Amino acid sequence: MKKFLVFVVILAIVVVGGGWYAKQKVSQIISSQVTREISSPEGQRAVQKILANPKVQSELKKYAGSAAAKPFQSQQDAINYAVSKLSPGEVAQMASDYTHRDSLTAAQKTQIETEVLSKFSPQQLASMASTFEK
Repeated sequence: MKKFLVFVVILAIVVVGGGWYAKQKVSQIISSQVTREISSPEGQRAVQKILANPKVQSELKKYAGSAAAKPFQSQQDAINYAVSKLSPGEVAQMASDYTHRDSLTAAQKTQIETEVLSKFSPQQLASMASTFEK
């Protein structure tokens, strides 16, 4: 019986460790892919278009003063932080949504945006957005 318990404990440690490693690896791969997408000229235009939105600008101005310093040194840091706030299932769903983005309705896009934005405080969003401003 003691050997069985030791086996179960070791198995649990391996499974938890493997799950943690897999999440870290997937997060790393996804953040690298997102960074490549955002770093492309098309991605930079999309980011600038979002940042130029008057609603986004008003929100950024509202919270810019509350962020004493930019916590993210690079866009990669901001992306890594954002990906770390999502579960592996959410990341997989977002990747699927991104792949099929042309077939999504405006309502579905708004719902996805709301779900993602709900993961972050306004201050976190302002800090991440300030990393992407030129």
